[in-house]
Amino acid sequence: MHTTKTLSLPGAAVALLVLAALHHQFTVEAAPPRNADPRRAYYMTGTTHTGSQVLTACAAGFHTASVFEIFVPSVLRYDTALGAATFDSGVGPPSGEAGVAWVRTGDSLGPHCDAWTSEVGLGAAATLNPDYESRALLQMGTHDCAAPASVWCIQD
Repeated sequence: MHTTKTLSLPGAAVALLVLAALHHQFTVEAAPPRNADPRRAYYMTGTTHTGSQVLTACAAGFHTASVFEIFVPSVLRYDTALGAATFDSGVGPPSGEAGVAWVRTGDSLGPHCDAWTSEVGLGAAATLNPDYESRALLQMGTHDCAAPASVWCIQD
């Protein structure tokens, strides 16, 4: 003959508590994202490129930055995994001579190495101003399209 047992209310409560404790003990929580920083990432390539290679220099998910996209770097996050660094960069980009890189200007008249398709002429380049007393964050200049330089890239 088959008999069944029923749990009383206190017995059921104890069983639920035991199950909840076991579930909690063996539940593995997902690790938080490696970098929860919501700011848009940017970087300066560690490789150099001529003027005709500028538009293909950035990693997937990034594009060649316009000067206006990186004009205020404090609202951005420098991607140290992708970006170039110097011995004193910390978690920021290189500056001064070490930080000169191609950048888009949005100016149809240039300088832009014939819309970044040529190694003839001049293209725009920018560096973060190492003179911390200056009000200008970026120093703009031109660079020979045939001479390789790094590229400023920003997250899509």
